Amino acid sequence: MPFIKLNQPKYLSQGQYLIADTDPDSTYFDVSEVPDILTGGKNLFMIKGNKDLLAPGSTIEIEVTDLNGRVIYHENANYIEPGTKRRAVAIYVYESTPQGGGIITITGTAQKRPNGKSVSLELQKTLNVKWQKRLNVLPFRENQTRVIMTKSPAITIKEVERTYLTPSGSFGTIQVSDTLANISYTLFDTGEGQNQSMGSLSTTSSYFAGTDVGTSILLFGGTSELPANYYDPEAGANGAQAVHVAVGGPTGVAANGSTMFPDIINVTAIGGEPVAIIAGALKQEVFTQRINAFTGEVVDGFESDNFFIFPQTVTGLGANHVHPSAYSFETQIPNSESWAKVFISNLDPICGDIASVKVYKRSQGFQQWQFVEDANLEVVELLENNDSNAISQNLGEFNTQTIVDEYWTGSLGGVNTNFINEPPITASNGTIFVNGVVISGSELLLNYEASNPNGRDDAYVEYRMKPSADWNSDGTSTAGIDIPSAGSYTVTLKAASEVVSDGESGVTGIPSIRIYASGSAIDPDTDGDDKLKLTTITYGTEAGGNSLDVLDALESSDNLQLIYDEDLLSFDIDVQRAGTIALIFQIPFGRWYLSDISIKSSAQTGWTPNYTIINFYVANNFQQVDFLDFKFELYDNLGNKVFTKQTNGVEWTGGNLYINGSNNVLDGTIEIG
Repeated sequence: MPFIKLNQPKYLSQGQYLIADTDPDSTYFDVSEVPDILTGGKNLFMIKGNKDLLAPGSTIEIEVTDLNGRVIYHENANYIEPGTKRRAVAIYVYESTPQGGGIITITGTAQKRPNGKSVSLELQKTLNVKWQKRLNVLPFRENQTRVIMTKSPAITIKEVERTYLTPSGSFGTIQVSDTLANISYTLFDTGEGQNQSMGSLSTTSSYFAGTDVGTSILLFGGTSELPANYYDPEAGANGAQAVHVAVGGPTGVAANGSTMFPDIINVTAIGGEPVAIIAGALKQEVFTQRINAFTGEVVDGFESDNFFIFPQTVTGLGANHVHPSAYSFETQIPNSESWAKVFISNLDPICGDIASVKVYKRSQGFQQWQFVEDANLEVVELLENNDSNAISQNLGEFNTQTIVDEYWTGSLGGVNTNFINEPPITASNGTIFVNGVVISGSELLLNYEASNPNGRDDAYVEYRMKPSADWNSDGTSTAGIDIPSAGSYTVTLKAASEVVSDGESGVTGIPSIRIYASGSAIDPDTDGDDKLKLTTITYGTEAGGNSLDVLDALESSDNLQLIYDEDLLSFDIDVQRAGTIALIFQIPFGRWYLSDISIKSSAQTGWTPNYTIINFYVANNFQQVDFLDFKFELYDNLGNKVFTKQTNGVEWTGGNLYINGSNNVLDGTIEIG
């Protein structure tokens, strides 16, 4: 969410006033465009004091409050409407603003009553006139306020050549299968019926991992613990007939066992052990014959039934572990397209919400505009770049060791670490999170003051974004990702901690992690450090000692906790200038797992993202090397055009004409040159 601004309370609505201004448009303050509903984002009203009724040089006070009487932020915008001389006032409604009734209160110092009679000089020494309006606050309603802009957005456009990519191998879904035997299946009765039961698959080796979440397991074989004889619930009164698992049935299955009915099971949750938790009871195909329970005579022949294994254990299973593999591509170098990548920043209207942009182009050889693209303005991931095939990759998702090695680095910091020869371990790891990284090495930070368990508090493992890397896919190394403009930005992540013991000392510290932001775009803390601390998280608690809303990953152990709390692991940064941002993680104790690290322009209902990127194809209809003009039109949620900007004379190489196949015909006179 945007960095939340606050006003100090003035308690204007509680005071006693000489004059109550009851005019809906205000006799004394001349207000206009006051909404009946405050929606999410920046809302507008206009104000101009009545100089004939208000005391010269007096101050007009404004306060907006919610249904609880708490202040809703407003600011007097640096904008005066031409012609009317009214000043814009912007009211900020965040998603956290309570829904319900609100009040706008405006007070001032009157020198005259409404009838023109003068107010005594003594009463002109204080606020003596009040105007109010009640309204409704709906934070999640689309912002339809008139857009007012005083700053021109910055728009940069560059050409991106994309070669045609051919998927290597099959054009269908690429699957990777690996087979493992000796898998055990155990069903747990939840007490809600067979279809509501939960089962688990387990092995003696680490076969199932965090990367298996969402993938499929194809089971086969196995020996169950089904009884040889049991009553058929559909056999009739008094169990006159029983179901007997066939001995040497049509497929030669043995008593008490059968072939596991092939079933693809989606892994929906994962534990800290190699155990896959699957929803629903597993079925087994059994061949049966019905016999008379009293005479032993066969009533009918073999039948094939699918029975829930409930509650039972099946051992000796085999499994084909099936999961999609990432595509690999081959490039067709001669076959390319020309795309535009447009960076739009400084999108910060005084009020209202900019929702979309329309793009037009024209060749300087033909002075006619052509429509190109209509795109919504959306929040984009900043911790992302493009690989050699122009495929976006999130650098906060550690699905490959390459991302860990090329863009992040681990080291030891603080006191008494310069003599430790082993570096910390930073490795792509799917045990806890699908796209996680494990950071281990606090075991190396030995306690050299045995009498003081906290003797090494100043030593830590540091995991951070590399201070020199091509973060923005432009061939230039920077100290972090580029932040193109001032505004509000949000950092989010997932984290898990695990208790580990220090090596020689045997001290087991409580896992903790400190999260910082650094870089030229932010103002550091005032303690002389060059970093801005976002939070400190300690196992079981957060900063301030409040209990965490955590999920234990292990049923058999409590030394691992997963932290999914979006509020706890979401941090808003109020950026004052363009520059760079890098994230730093310092770990004094414990083994930590991180995943899904993200840096984005803050997003919330009704708010314009202050930075976005759009991509679109640029057809070159005239010649391959050309000079193009681009026109950008910004629109609000009602479809009103609120801003136009034009970029002229952009050199454009353009794509090529690629002819392939046997059915291409070129007729007439053709000049190549």
